[in-house]
Amino acid sequence: MISIFSSFLFLYKLLFYRELHILFFRVSYRVNKRSCSGNRW
Repeated sequence: MISIFSSFLFLYKLLFYRELHILFFRVSYRVNKRSCSGNRW
């Protein structure tokens, strides 16, 4: 029971961090697109 709960907590943490990473990537991509729309390298 304890092991199942710990594994579920680990999975939930992994999903939460993945969603946070995707959100951060989206926001940073939008900011980069807005700031560097003129100069493309």
